[in-house]
Amino acid sequence: MAVALLLCFSASAGSLSDNQPKEKRFNRSIGASLMGKTFKCNGVSMSYLISEQGTMAFGASIDFEYEKMLGKTPLGIATGIWAEYSRPYYSGLNDSGQQVQMGANDITLRVPVMIQYHDKLSTSTELLLFAGPSVDFVVFRKGSGNLNSDAFIFGGTFSGIPANWRWIGLSFNYGIGVTYNDLTFKLSTGYGLTNHFKKDYTAQAIGYPVYINHPVVGTLMFSW
Repeated sequence: MAVALLLCFSASAGSLSDNQPKEKRFNRSIGASLMGKTFKCNGVSMSYLISEQGTMAFGASIDFEYEKMLGKTPLGIATGIWAEYSRPYYSGLNDSGQQVQMGANDITLRVPVMIQYHDKLSTSTELLLFAGPSVDFVVFRKGSGNLNSDAFIFGGTFSGIPANWRWIGLSFNYGIGVTYNDLTFKLSTGYGLTNHFKKDYTAQAIGYPVYINHPVVGTLMFSW
């Protein structure tokens, strides 16, 4: 009788254990980001593409990420694709009193490889710390503006200037995030590690080399 009760209890305990939710060892997420973008050269920060000193251009991206947890540790390796679009625009007067209007359409695909640390605060909440590089591909860029003005967009193609940017770059990104159930909010920063422009007269006008930075990026992700 005692043996039968023990076997019954063991079976019940095993059944309850099987019904417990298992911790996910991979994460898939999709979401969107809003960001500021700048050029940095000789310690001077300028808005992205339009190169207006002391200002930021803004962009947005659609992000897909896949994370694989490393064994039973709180660390994971995340990669994916960030499809980033920005359309910086400037309108003002140049030194000669002439009205200057400039704009650009820019699409960049970024492929990150991030190490993420997960600190479980409760059953539904996690704190994230992450850092790692990304490879950045400029897939489309087109400038427009007053062709008669002396202003220009670095690397732009209007006014007969051939494209002089490098199509592939490297950045380092880091940040912090909070996950609640299936939603994650992140704040991050990214710094360019490679020179964006070839050394010609357009880049030399503001100095050389020129790096692309993301001073602030806000991201909202949904996991499934």
